[in-house]
Amino acid sequence: MSASAISQDIERRLHPGRMAAIAVAMCIVFFGLDFFFNAGLLSRNYVRPGPVFLAPALMFRRISFGYGSLVLLAALLLWLEWRSNIRGARAGAGFGTVFGLAFGASLSLGFYSMFPLGEGLLVGWATCLWAEFTVAGALGGAGLAQCKLTRLYAAAAAILIGSFAVVVVMQSTGLAVATQR
Repeated sequence: MSASAISQDIERRLHPGRMAAIAVAMCIVFFGLDFFFNAGLLSRNYVRPGPVFLAPALMFRRISFGYGSLVLLAALLLWLEWRSNIRGARAGAGFGTVFGLAFGASLSLGFYSMFPLGEGLLVGWATCLWAEFTVAGALGGAGLAQCKLTRLYAAAAAILIGSFAVVVVMQSTGLAVATQR
């Protein structure tokens, strides 16, 4: 079979159900890393309401909107990888790194110009986005290259469970703040 025929065969197997399954695995990675950064590393920034942040209890009740935004970002990243013919974990990670750095930096610079947020928090958010896009991009690229879905979900689950475990340890030892509801 020629390279062109193999490529066409792979593209035919990228049906909507597989694309949705890849996107869900990417969302799991986004959720896990977002939890690690925001409930762990950056948690001290959210405990005091002020001119920018809501009270922690209200912020907690609205968390689903934030995760909804991550679903949209995962879908966008997968679509961009698919349209740009990104295939393979390494290519996906490279694409996600560049996209995540650009997106995180531009978002943080925009927020810095409008809101009284500390530089540490903004750098933390940019770093979080960079990490999310890099790892989710790797999963998306691997999925588009026909990696088994069970491998994608195993990697995504390991990241999610690992993130939860690290945050529990951080909060238990006082390295991170556990928000009271």
